[in-house]
Amino acid sequence: MIEAITQLGGEVLICPVIAVQLLPMSGEHRIVLGKLNQFAWLIFTSASAVKMFRLWLEKAAVKELPATLRLIAVGEKTAAAVRAQGWRVEILAEQASAEGVVAALLQQRAGGNTKILFPRALEGRELIPHELKKVGAKVVVLPVYQTVPAVPKNLTVLRLRLREKNIDAITFTSPSAVQQFFHLLPLSEWPILREICLAAIGRTTATAIKEQHLQPRVVPETTSAPALIEAIAEYFQKN
Repeated sequence: MIEAITQLGGEVLICPVIAVQLLPMSGEHRIVLGKLNQFAWLIFTSASAVKMFRLWLEKAAVKELPATLRLIAVGEKTAAAVRAQGWRVEILAEQASAEGVVAALLQQRAGGNTKILFPRALEGRELIPHELKKVGAKVVVLPVYQTVPAVPKNLTVLRLRLREKNIDAITFTSPSAVQQFFHLLPLSEWPILREICLAAIGRTTATAIKEQHLQPRVVPETTSAPALIEAIAEYFQKN
């Protein structure tokens, strides 16, 4: 994202407001990892899930995935993280969302007792397991990490930029980032945020912005970082 914005002539202020934290592995989790050959599908909805799942495999002394295990990924970034581990992406969900995963697996007829493993964030949405269980699939949710609030080291710089009205757009790539940002910078104290272009990577993140009583001005049709930057560029060309 930084590279794309810079190439278009933009200036980037990086302010991480969430961090990814590996969760401890229980004995029950270790047993699941020892029976990967019983699963037909492995779902990844984020690059963080891929990286943290790999760390769990290492802790459980699992050296490789069974050849029969098929992988489905959401979005190009997640797919790239899968391939970086030396794993093959069987399906890249056309719609980069939880709904897209469900649609792709239903096309593969993943119902009737199909066993599916879903490593994800502790606070992840329940849509995937809920919808797949409706068609008889057996989904095992494996919380491998959690997102925790973080305070950017340059928060003072960000506040100064806002006071000086020296920020044109703010990008959000997850609901948790939205929540922490507005915890640090409440709208009641920073009404200037109403004047800034708030850009959400997808519909779920856009909903989180709306819950802050604000309207995102940019939401790309495709949920991806390149699409987000392209949509922001189009917005400023028109405005």
